[in-house]
Amino acid sequence: MDVWRPDTEVGPSHRGRLTITADAAGFLRVSCPATADLRWLLAAIDELHHMTVRRPGIRLLADLSAVIAPPGMTEQLLVGEHAARRLGHLTKVASLVASGTRSGLSEGVARKLRLSLRVFTIEAEAIRWLRDE
Repeated sequence: MDVWRPDTEVGPSHRGRLTITADAAGFLRVSCPATADLRWLLAAIDELHHMTVRRPGIRLLADLSAVIAPPGMTEQLLVGEHAARRLGHLTKVASLVASGTRSGLSEGVARKLRLSLRVFTIEAEAIRWLRDE
């Protein structure tokens, strides 16, 4: 697998680093910056779509655990819907969030739209789920 380190520009006043690397366990790992907000997350999902749409069988670990201001309830629904619409071609998507911030809202809407997405607070559990067939 390739190692990607693209710069993703999210709007004229937002600049964030979207770091994507191929993990030794066979999945892509995406690290979001602490300053990621809704606009940044939606643009990052779009960037991931463009980078992965022609690569079948990808499993993705999206690490959002460093995000300082986690999305609110409405924003989580928007992120889940956008992820389902843009990343539905991926085999599995595991989202890692900080302990105490997991609500299941984005997971629920994404799964209703047929994206195999689960939200975790423990990285080892996310990796185990990604590895499972």
